[in-house]
Amino acid sequence: AANGMRYHTTYDALNDIRNLEVAVRAAKGVGLHTVGGLVYTHSPVHTDDYYAEKARQLVALGVDGIFIKDPSGLLRPERVPTLVPALKQECGELPLQLHSHCLSGLAPYVAILAVEHGVDVVHTATSTLANAASHPSTELVARNIRRRGYAVDADLDAVGDAAADQVDIP
Repeated sequence: AANGMRYHTTYDALNDIRNLEVAVRAAKGVGLHTVGGLVYTHSPVHTDDYYAEKARQLVALGVDGIFIKDPSGLLRPERVPTLVPALKQECGELPLQLHSHCLSGLAPYVAILAVEHGVDVVHTATSTLANAASHPSTELVARNIRRRGYAVDADLDAVGDAAADQVDIP
């Protein structure tokens, strides 16, 4: 915070919320906007109820938002219609975010479905840095979400300029 950082995300790979208590308290103590993550995986244990309980615990810690962290791209389209609303219900007024990597190739479509089911923020990357192990493309996700009738407050010309600058090799 003393060096200008204003936004802090924290998560525990095993979703043990107790491991986030110190980090969240410290970040909030210096005025950082703090978003807690829930790591997504697929198993008989990782139900909507499981994630809803973890979200309740994050809200009780006092986070400013919650994000679904999908580091392996395991979140499938058919899971979104139940998981996102279950988490959104626990978030109340707090924003729900999606942080999904493209390792399975599903993240771009999952992002669109997540918005349709209540996700407020989707983490993306400029087109030159997107996909593969990264996030979906900002330009494509924004355009596709707009095509489905949602407002996206992003200047895609500026994003395109940034992407073009990333490939300029002198």
